[in-house]
Amino acid sequence: MTVHQALAIHFDSVAANTDEDREFAWPFPGKWRIDKVLVAPSTTAGADGTDYTTVTLETNDGAGGSYTTVGSLSTETVALTIGTSRERTMVATAAREVDQGDCLRVGKTDSGTGAVFDGGVTVLASRID
Repeated sequence: MTVHQALAIHFDSVAANTDEDREFAWPFPGKWRIDKVLVAPSTTAGADGTDYTTVTLETNDGAGGSYTTVGSLSTETVALTIGTSRERTMVATAAREVDQGDCLRVGKTDSGTGAVFDGGVTVLASRID
């Protein structure tokens, strides 16, 4: 039987033209594989090839190394609409595996003037040990 966990992170309203990160530790014991990341916006942001926002999920094993991107979603080509969750594109990498205490970071980065971003980000994972 596969065990699954979900962890939700909330972003208060982050203004357009503002980059911001939320960092947290993976709280569940054991080894986990991040399977899916969903974004549920509280503000609509249209697709815009010039002024767009990218939301990323990154992991870090806490051993002093750098963060590695494991998923991203950009309003460059995808609109965010209230009431419609969007799945992030996942990268097939060992960085998708996390242990209790590993650091995760959800970040908002703007190109051009970007867009307002707020809402929930949910990380879904399966236990693999």
